Amino acid sequence: MKIKSVRLSLLSLVLLGSVTVVSCSSDDSAPYSQPPTESEPTEPEEEAEKATLDVVVKQVTESSVTFTLGAKHAVSAYYHIVDKGVEVSQKEILEKGVKVEALEGDVTAEGLLPGKEYELYVAALNQEEVVTMTDKGIGFTTKDQVVDVSIALTEVDATHERVLFTLTPTDAVQARYMVLEKADVADLDITAEFVLENGNNIINLKQPSNLKPKVSKPDTDYVIYAAGLSATGMTVVVSEEVRTKEVPTDPVDDGTLRFTKLNFTGDEVNKNVTYYLYFTSDEWDVTFKIAATDAKEEELKEGKYIRNSKAEINPGPGQVGKSYTILNKKTNEKDTDIDYGDIIITKQGANYKVVVDMVRLSDFKKHFKAEFNGIPVIGEPRP
Repeated sequence: MKIKSVRLSLLSLVLLGSVTVVSCSSDDSAPYSQPPTESEPTEPEEEAEKATLDVVVKQVTESSVTFTLGAKHAVSAYYHIVDKGVEVSQKEILEKGVKVEALEGDVTAEGLLPGKEYELYVAALNQEEVVTMTDKGIGFTTKDQVVDVSIALTEVDATHERVLFTLTPTDAVQARYMVLEKADVADLDITAEFVLENGNNIINLKQPSNLKPKVSKPDTDYVIYAAGLSATGMTVVVSEEVRTKEVPTDPVDDGTLRFTKLNFTGDEVNKNVTYYLYFTSDEWDVTFKIAATDAKEEELKEGKYIRNSKAEINPGPGQVGKSYTILNKKTNEKDTDIDYGDIIITKQGANYKVVVDMVRLSDFKKHFKAEFNGIPVIGEPRP
């Protein structure tokens, strides 16, 4: 029993010596722990100030609005303009609105329609992207459009083959008209731009134009459209309805002069030919000058030749010249009452049909008409 006790004591001494060595070691690589110290508490960050808005509508025109914006504590702002009564959310203002470049000062929004009620919404974001928006839309109404051009359609009438009317433009730099079947346009909205692009041009804008265009159907409803353009770019369109008459059952003497003799001469320059047409009978001498392109001197070119109120003495291709002669040989009186119209030349085989239809300057409802059927003769007629 004593032996066992001695061994245990020795072992205890050995273990104690080991612990002592470790505790007294001066090795520099041993870890060192600083006694903990109490840290001072950090103050919470201050919240960024919320943006404020001051919006005042300053000026309204026919197509724009100018408002004064004051967006304090904001890094960005947006505005959105909608029709009156339309509900708008913050998201819509930020996604669909227009970003404002300057957060203080006047802002102008354009592209609005005249005479319309709108509402203006504004939203601003601070540096933490917190949104501030106007409580409700700021209402305003654009000014009515001031039209500085007008077109009048008067003396509207019709025959079985023509529509008659007087077109009077005021302060227009361009005016045009068109005549369409009512059935074709019953469900269409014919605009001024459409008429100005596709219609027949009015040459003299300083006085009324008495017009008598042909139409294709008797006893049919038509609509006359007339449009004007001002120097400022304003447009206007007006319309009048008219119905053509039935085809008369009895022959009507419309005063057309029937000629059985037609002479002509041609003067060619670079494939452009000026023709001189000489209609002759026992009672009348009638002369007109027309011009055609890609034509031949010795052969009248088919086509429609137009004379306008400001026709030139020397006509261009497809035109009727200003100078003409309508002489009554029995009375030696000359007819000088010609304003505008056309000459239509058609051909079947060797036979020509030449129809002259000119509107009177004094009364647009009365025309000068002449017609030739037969084979024309080359060369100026000789007495």
